[in-house]
This record gives sequence, C-alpha cells and structure tokens, in this order.
Amino acid sequence: MTKRSKLTRMVQILWLIIAAVCAVESALIFNEQPEDKNSAYLFGGVALFAIFRFITLRRQQLKKEGKI
Repeated sequence: MTKRSKLTRMVQILWLIIAAVCAVESALIFNEQPEDKNSAYLFGGVALFAIFRFITLRRQQLKKEGKI
C-alpha cells in the first residue's frame, strides 16, 4: 500500500465515523427531545452526506485500482 492509498482509506474511515456519530445523535435527539427536531434533521442530513461522501471516495479508489 502506498502512502496515498493509506491516507485515502483513513479519510474513508473518518467519513464512516462521522456518519455513525451523526446518526446516533439524530436518533437520540428524536427520542429525548421531540420538540428540537431541527437539530435532529441537521444531524441526519450530515449523516447522509457523510455516507454519500464515503461511497464516492470508495468508488474513486476502486476505479483507480481497476476493480470497477
């Protein structure tokens, strides 16, 4: 593995962590504070964006490796 591919993999993992944390926060806000839905929607949107970003980075990596 080259240094660049290790960095790319670390960035992908960071996006997954961001998505997981935002999804948990969104669920907690919905369950504990139903009147504060704007924050829950914001965290949910960030979680979806993070998942989308992970998928695009993963596809780019697989294309560079010639697996797609």
